[in-house]
Amino acid sequence: MKFQMQTTAVHSTRRACLPAVRWDGKHKQKRCIGRLKKLGMLNREGMNAANNGRIADAMFQLDQALALAESLKSPLHQAKIHNSIALAHQLANNVVEARASFLRAEAFAVEGAGEGNGLQRIILRNMSRLERMVGNKVA
Repeated sequence: MKFQMQTTAVHSTRRACLPAVRWDGKHKQKRCIGRLKKLGMLNREGMNAANNGRIADAMFQLDQALALAESLKSPLHQAKIHNSIALAHQLANNVVEARASFLRAEAFAVEGAGEGNGLQRIILRNMSRLERMVGNKVA
């Protein structure tokens, strides 16, 4: 069996999968895309569970998504999952955990795309909503 190795470019949102390597026309990239789809599904289902008040289920699914994002070594995916974890904590009124997760999410967003990127702005907006919510409860 002869192995022909080539590298091909992949869309920038899939940077964690680079480079895609071909062996006899079969792509390792397919396995990575499958993992990205699973990551998205776990994140969606975790947020659905959190929105429906099933915080334990949400945290279980989001922890699985975080482990998958870490295995992809993608700071932007990790940032997105940490943001979702923070939102789940916020829905459960776990303010300290939510704030810590938002800070981790922001750090990963800056690491992955630089200062001032769109994901970082979303995370900062979510964090300011948390701060307003805490301020309203104190007042």
